[in-house]
Amino acid sequence: MASSVSRSKAAADPASPSEQQNEKRRNFLDWRNLVKPVTEEKDHWVPDEAVNKCTACAGDFSAFNRRHHCRNCGDIFCDKCTQGRTPLTSDADSQPVRVCDRCMAEVSRRLSSAKEAANRPVVQSHEDLAKKLQVCLLASYFVSLASKYL
Repeated sequence: MASSVSRSKAAADPASPSEQQNEKRRNFLDWRNLVKPVTEEKDHWVPDEAVNKCTACAGDFSAFNRRHHCRNCGDIFCDKCTQGRTPLTSDADSQPVRVCDRCMAEVSRRLSSAKEAANRPVVQSHEDLAKKLQVCLLASYFVSLASKYL
């Protein structure tokens, strides 16, 4: 009896099936987000609903041409325009993530400069410091000498 009442209620309200479908979809999307890594920050991501075309190639999104967020800039691209996978930091435990073609070059430059900086000696030798001091002393001597005659 109760099932017949709920069926007649659903038949009377035509929006119910679509509302149920939307609720199922929301629950599925919530579940999908639980599966993703917790460390992934999405604050800077462009919302999916805001974009209908790939930011790079302007290809329309569909069931077969899916939206993908660049983990660096947060814009939305198709799969072809986000082929790059690279870690965003130079940390040893940093995992490669999806980035757009534009950000791939930027992140690569950033990581290589960080790597170069890490490989540079922090402490300079005594000889190098002595040379720098000598150059500074000579420069200040010539400045004071020039100021006397000008």
